[in-house]
Amino acid sequence: MNRVRLLVCSLVTGFATPCFGGASDITDDLSAAQLQDILNQSPGVQLVVVERRIALYADYFSDNAIYGVGQSPEGATNSILGVFAYKPFEGGRPLYSCLAKIGKKDERFSSLDEECEGQKRQASRSVIGYIASEQREGTIPLYRCLTDWNGRIDHFDSLDVDCEGYPGTVNEGLHGYIWPNYRP
Repeated sequence: MNRVRLLVCSLVTGFATPCFGGASDITDDLSAAQLQDILNQSPGVQLVVVERRIALYADYFSDNAIYGVGQSPEGATNSILGVFAYKPFEGGRPLYSCLAKIGKKDERFSSLDEECEGQKRQASRSVIGYIASEQREGTIPLYRCLTDWNGRIDHFDSLDVDCEGYPGTVNEGLHGYIWPNYRP
């Protein structure tokens, strides 16, 4: 189990110790004081780390880092976007995991629309997490970007309003607000 999994376990349970291993396993990612600061900002909100992942055919997508027995993550971690709420909370809204067929390629993307903008919702992991609809203290904006890399259409989530400067990429708008990935 890697540090991200340990961190997720700690955030979901709300305790500043990991579910597996010793206390030193979590200190490289998040201090107990920083975890408490996050939890104090939104009482009652259970948090989970959200990764930007990359799968076959350069499909970038967001996914939470919690996997049940027999589940494994698709693709590889590209970056950690930040921290989402794991369950609904007042002032929050779900961010859905959607799937579109583009030619022979399946393209995963996130959406605020429960109907996935006319596409399919992921069956097994339909909600990535819950994000704040208005900025709260300590939160940062999360945007959805659209790029066309030589005919390969792909949506990805970004913390950068300019979609990280990728050529041929446009910002499709603000999803909402998330908590940053705290580091000591």
